[in-house]
Amino acid sequence: MTVVISHHSTLKGKKGEEEFFVLCTGEVPIGRAAIALGSKQADKKFVGFIDDFVIDPEYKDFADTLIKRCLAILKKKGAEEVIVRSRSFPALQTQGYENIPSYGLPHNPPWYLDILRANGFVPEKEWAVFRFKPPSKILEESIGEGERPLESQNAKFKSLNLSKRDQVKDFVDLIDSTSGERSCYLLTRFTEGSDSVFKAIFNQIIYRLIEFRIYIGQNKFGGIVSFFYFRPDFNFAYIPLSSGADSRSLPAF
Repeated sequence: MTVVISHHSTLKGKKGEEEFFVLCTGEVPIGRAAIALGSKQADKKFVGFIDDFVIDPEYKDFADTLIKRCLAILKKKGAEEVIVRSRSFPALQTQGYENIPSYGLPHNPPWYLDILRANGFVPEKEWAVFRFKPPSKILEESIGEGERPLESQNAKFKSLNLSKRDQVKDFVDLIDSTSGERSCYLLTRFTEGSDSVFKAIFNQIIYRLIEFRIYIGQNKFGGIVSFFYFRPDFNFAYIPLSSGADSRSLPAF
């Protein structure tokens, strides 16, 4: 059997310039991957990304060929570290394969992890996803317990003002420092001046219509030191189509 890698295309998109590769046996595609080079990080290292890696289970023994090609080209481009992403999220699924993943999060076979470990990848960060139903009424003592740590740090939480360029930039920079890339495409366009204030306000209205909320934690100097946000899990609509859905938990990444 002859297996070859085809350099499919090079495109400039939301993630910058990406190169796409297709692994084929004869004329039949059996795998794919894309690579992109991220911006220089605070530790002065260039980070490269392997995106949307997919391999046919029947040909998983040939996955090394595709991964090694991606690593070689990223190294040639100057990448000193490489992160594997799925659907732009800087992680792969490691648990909860019996469940439908939350909206926007990866969903990959468990044996992908074995392939990546065999090619030198190691866990760097862990993300966990939980689904819970909040109580209809929050007790006053619970509110006090949550407020005390903020008061001790002279910090407070407030809604992110999407029309203030400086505040949005601080928020985007904080997210980038935790995920290793420019992950908020629409907000980044606004901070870089590509989008107008009017468009930012329009995006804010859209966020509110789809119940997408962003909150930031600011210290006494006004700097953003933490954040959280919530949005509808659109994939939840698919859960009733499967039996036993109500008792399911969400996967960890």
